[in-house]
Amino acid sequence: MSNHDQTDESPPTIRSVTPDSRRDGRVRVRATDGRAWSVDIDTLGNYPAVREGGALDERLVGVLDAASQLLTLQDRAIGMLARARRSRRELVQRLRRVVDAPELIERVLTRLAALGVLDDAAVARAEAASRFRRGEGRRKIQQRLAAKGIDRQTAEQVLGEVIEDEAVDEEALCRAAAERRLRSLQGVEPDARRRRLSAFLQRRGFSGDMIGRVLRSLPRDP
Repeated sequence: MSNHDQTDESPPTIRSVTPDSRRDGRVRVRATDGRAWSVDIDTLGNYPAVREGGALDERLVGVLDAASQLLTLQDRAIGMLARARRSRRELVQRLRRVVDAPELIERVLTRLAALGVLDDAAVARAEAASRFRRGEGRRKIQQRLAAKGIDRQTAEQVLGEVIEDEAVDEEALCRAAAERRLRSLQGVEPDARRRRLSAFLQRRGFSGDMIGRVLRSLPRDP
């Protein structure tokens, strides 16, 4: 007998099926030829052949390999989400750097969405709230959400909810940004100062109409 408790001629079998001490809801499957897999508990229910002493044919090895790869990539994706808010598109882009397997990635995304940890609306809501608090305008936030892959309908709905829930006064944000910027433009000729203020506020994401109202409300010679 070899170290794997089998002769060279005997086919490999499953040596043990035990709970994975590092992950709830998972089991460690070990074979007599030294191979091992971490799979979820559903695999046992779906494949009764995964049991101690069971024959380990090529088909079952394929099942165990696929289940293990899925969990490995899922853990990688959850780690990415734990480090930063990411939309579905952003997560896909990062996972593609890890593995060139579109179907496997899609299965992971489906699982994460079902678990509630991948939610574009939640990402958009947190991003919008954070950026409003930083004094950015709606247009810039819309651009940021689009860059993250949030669809326009979801972005518009979320922006409306955040504005209502947090009582966002975008014109007040615009005025506050203008007043702060104005302090750094002392000594600049009035027309040039207003052009610079207008360009600055546009970059902050405020609309032209709003910028016009705010500039008209400011003293011409502060």
